[in-house]
Amino acid sequence: MNETERKEIDSRFARLGVKIPEILIPRGEIDLYRWSVIACDQFTSQPEYWETLEERIGELPSTYHMILPECFLDKDDKNKRIEKIHQSMSHYLDSNVFSGPLCGFILTERTLPSGAVRHGLILAVDLDEYEYTADAHAKIRSTEGTILERIPPRQEVRSRALLELPHILLLVDDKEDQLLGSLRRECAGCTPVYETPLQSHGGSVRGYLINDGARLQTAASALEAITQTTSGGGSPGETEKQELLFAVGDGNHSLAAAKSHWESLKSGGAPSDHPARWALVEVINLYDKSLEFEAIHRLITGTDPDAILSGLEKAGFVFSSNGEKQSTTKNSDNIGYAVEYVSTQQEGILHLERPVRLPLKYFQQSLDEALSSAGKGKIDYIHGEHTLRELAGKDNERAGFVLPSIDKSELFPYILRHGPFPRKAFSMGGAEDKRYYLEARLIVPESEIR
Repeated sequence: MNETERKEIDSRFARLGVKIPEILIPRGEIDLYRWSVIACDQFTSQPEYWETLEERIGELPSTYHMILPECFLDKDDKNKRIEKIHQSMSHYLDSNVFSGPLCGFILTERTLPSGAVRHGLILAVDLDEYEYTADAHAKIRSTEGTILERIPPRQEVRSRALLELPHILLLVDDKEDQLLGSLRRECAGCTPVYETPLQSHGGSVRGYLINDGARLQTAASALEAITQTTSGGGSPGETEKQELLFAVGDGNHSLAAAKSHWESLKSGGAPSDHPARWALVEVINLYDKSLEFEAIHRLITGTDPDAILSGLEKAGFVFSSNGEKQSTTKNSDNIGYAVEYVSTQQEGILHLERPVRLPLKYFQQSLDEALSSAGKGKIDYIHGEHTLRELAGKDNERAGFVLPSIDKSELFPYILRHGPFPRKAFSMGGAEDKRYYLEARLIVPESEIR
């Protein structure tokens, strides 16, 4: 690829909010099985998962030493852990744990625990093209409400970090499979740049480098076509709002922290080509056959369940303890649900007494208000109905709410009309299906690490 072609390709991607990154992967002798660990925002109510993982890894090179599992965010040793993260990054760079940077995209092939195969494309996105507010018009938008208080702890880690490790998954509304389908066909028979089984029943993953001009042009053309398809159908005066290319499926708060860090650097005079302007992500097709949307359930701890139930009833919810499952109610946006209530004392179904335009959003707001009125307790977000039921039954100051899943075909239309869903409305697969850390990218100029 000559310089003229590279400039043309870079320009096409820049208009899409995309950049060809320089990706770091471990040298061949590094044990990728122990190197790769699951996204830090998983197993937040199960610290034993992370403690077992730490024992298994020990002092071997691992991404575990460069992340802060969220279950430790409120622990007394948080600052010590963050300091160790930054030290590990510096040590790995100094000791040549990484091979030379790979300039290009990486096409991933992830075999999930179920045996299904999910494909993705690792690339960098422009944080100036990302917004997480409810009225966002950017090319990259959140699918869920962003909790502003969750950004500073993540920004604290990133602000002094030399590297970023991606667990962010972006969705494209690509019914024709133009992007990943084309690249899969072009990479058939190629040799992967990495391949490894994944810890803790995570399946396996392999990656193929996309760095030649023809395949990069294929990717650019596909993304341009997807943008035109996704952006169509806007009413007069809403053209800008319809320019949606990527929806954040996983890792929105980490992406929001990356943006906050970049905005801070930018206001301090950082140049427009500073590495922190971009974030490394994996793009997957919303219509990938392996991609299943699963509900994220609510666990209330440290409060009286009856007080929470009473607060929800005041908000217009009716509780039925007859044990009969009620049919899901659909609203005008084809988003419907029935919420199951679980505690040590009783179980039943919550449903709405009156129609509400956005029932899931209304339920989350009502639950927040009920918890606030109770004066104590907190909400945790749990993957897996079995896990939720087990945790909800541990003591008399807990209550669980089993939420239904969302039809993924409604995702992009909903965001275009209403903005993001309420926080933690859905999960893309189970906990073990989440992205594992493997690749890295420098987010500081090279001159700052010499």
